[in-house]
Amino acid sequence: MSDSSPRLVRFVQPLLPKYREALCAALAGTPGITLEVWADLQPRQGSLKGAASHRDFVCVHKPYREIGPFIWQPGELSAVARPADVVIMPWNSRYVQLIPALLRGRLNGVRTILFGHGLGKRESWLRRRFRNALIGLSDACILYSQGQADSLLAEGHSPSKIFVAPNSVDPKPIVDATSAWPREKVDVFLAERGCTRGKTLLYISRLERWKRVDMLLRAVAMLAPNEPRMKAAIIGDGEDRSRLEALARELGVADRVLFVGALYDEMDIAPWMLGSSCLAFPAAIGLSMLHALNYGLPVITSDDRLPHGPEIEALRHGENGYLYRDGDINAFAEAIGRVVGDESLQIRLGAAALATVTGPNAWNLDSMVRGFLAAIRG
Repeated sequence: MSDSSPRLVRFVQPLLPKYREALCAALAGTPGITLEVWADLQPRQGSLKGAASHRDFVCVHKPYREIGPFIWQPGELSAVARPADVVIMPWNSRYVQLIPALLRGRLNGVRTILFGHGLGKRESWLRRRFRNALIGLSDACILYSQGQADSLLAEGHSPSKIFVAPNSVDPKPIVDATSAWPREKVDVFLAERGCTRGKTLLYISRLERWKRVDMLLRAVAMLAPNEPRMKAAIIGDGEDRSRLEALARELGVADRVLFVGALYDEMDIAPWMLGSSCLAFPAAIGLSMLHALNYGLPVITSDDRLPHGPEIEALRHGENGYLYRDGDINAFAEAIGRVVGDESLQIRLGAAALATVTGPNAWNLDSMVRGFLAAIRG
């Protein structure tokens, strides 16, 4: 199929999260491509909420259910029928119908593409062997990062099947919000909340125990005597919030920690991003990293890469942030103190953070779209 041939592309996903809408809109706006997103379009509870429709592409409701350790989404099987030319599916071995869908796609002459991390949170030799065996049943796979692609290539997988689309966020809302929040306005916003530019630590994500936000509170307690103006703003909500609020009181830093709650509008998030010294994320970071880097905000997180999302590859120690020794509260506090106490360092790290997500081969939406188009066109 030539690059100019028209293609009907079906993108099967559990749901359509907001951070994927820009990618889908860009693909749908590519000449010669008609995009259908097949996902569960019913309102969902929890930390990840999906859209029900979009003006730029067709959305098709296909229910998604978790049954024990398995996932049931029958849309995979029907998606690989003609008139589809290309079907992109989650690269997740828990999907009951994934293998039948890949086989049916081959019989129907439909190009099948797996999209995913290429790495599990609870990795084992057997899991990796089975997951990578799925590459042989598909026509291509799209990975979040070059490091994961290099790993598969080293294992002997064909380069013609391996494509990279660095995961990203839509920069437009961030650019618009940054323009709406000039420096003076941000300073007033922070002052009204008892905070100071460059002396504010930021955490933004769900409050869940495995993210170890308690380490941030303990780091604040350790640094408080030497940093009288330092505060931590915690944006997010979740099952661990009440425990963390109690811990802040127990550590004597309740007045140093602001539990802001969940924020979803970029205009509400922007002043915190623009006025903070760093994103202090104890463990298991994902897309939040790229969100911060797009604001020019350096990131501090653990050096244990397995619990992180593949976006951790965007962090370069000492250049756009710091990796501290996993589980070492002293090392975490030291890295935070280094950034909070040095305005010139904040500026240098911030410039490098922004450079990470700009340019032709950076972690940005343009690079992600190019990776998808290369896989679609083969």
